[in-house]
Amino acid sequence: MLLISNNVLLSVAVFTILLGTLYPLIIDVLGLGKLSVGAPYFNQVFTPLAFLILFFMGISYLLNGSQADKIRHLKKSVCVMVAAISVSMLLLLLLTPALQWKVMIGLTLTLWIILNTLQMLWREKQKKMTLQKIFQTRGAMLLAHLGVAVSAIGIILSSAYSLQRDVRMRVGDTVPLGMYQFKLTHVDALRGPNYTGAEATLQLLNTSVSVPDLKSQLRYYPVSDIALSKPAINMGLWRDLYVALAEPVSPNAWAFRFYVKPFMLWIWMGGILMVAGGLCAILQTKRRERLRQIN
Repeated sequence: MLLISNNVLLSVAVFTILLGTLYPLIIDVLGLGKLSVGAPYFNQVFTPLAFLILFFMGISYLLNGSQADKIRHLKKSVCVMVAAISVSMLLLLLLTPALQWKVMIGLTLTLWIILNTLQMLWREKQKKMTLQKIFQTRGAMLLAHLGVAVSAIGIILSSAYSLQRDVRMRVGDTVPLGMYQFKLTHVDALRGPNYTGAEATLQLLNTSVSVPDLKSQLRYYPVSDIALSKPAINMGLWRDLYVALAEPVSPNAWAFRFYVKPFMLWIWMGGILMVAGGLCAILQTKRRERLRQIN
């Protein structure tokens, strides 16, 4: 029943995203005017569905075993939920002094799933099962659920705590954004096989580790008369930094856009875990088919 409910919720979530993406295009094609669907629509519609999906995914761990096992697992899961709430509050207080209830709910549900996953692994290990045997029987579910939780953490924290700033800079200027400071060291002329432009080099100050200079380019393609910005990106486990160079605003000043996006890499790591869970499910199905053929 929970599997069907989650499939229905996922289908509804996909439909809402598809509707928000295509509806403005359909209105434009029909000549009914211009319509823009932005982040508020997706946040208001998709957030409740995402919370329900995470909740059903968390309680799916309680459905295995006898009635006595389910009651025992439920009691443990309540304790795990209390721990997840405590950890999420602590993490959010470290990130920001102001708690956002949506972020706290989402982070609590994802931590609940992760802790339930670890608890299930521990239960199976107590039954003297090897890791190979565990992954042969439950690997697909564990990897997929863990991947969803990790991706959800990245999506929740990056959407809530991303920073953006548009500034005008001259060579030698320093711009603060969050805990980072960006210094424009020089801007050089750029020439490629089919484009010209400029390349800005920025130095990241006040960092505990050595970070290579950020090089952002503005390319102009004369054949198509198009100017494109190639942003500089510095990826890390806890945050990604983006610097985009825009058009010059004066002979010695340039427009820049800076982003600090936390936990972006976690979205990709969660996606890899989900793909691994899908591959594990395929292998489990083929293994069961071989066993049926042998028997």
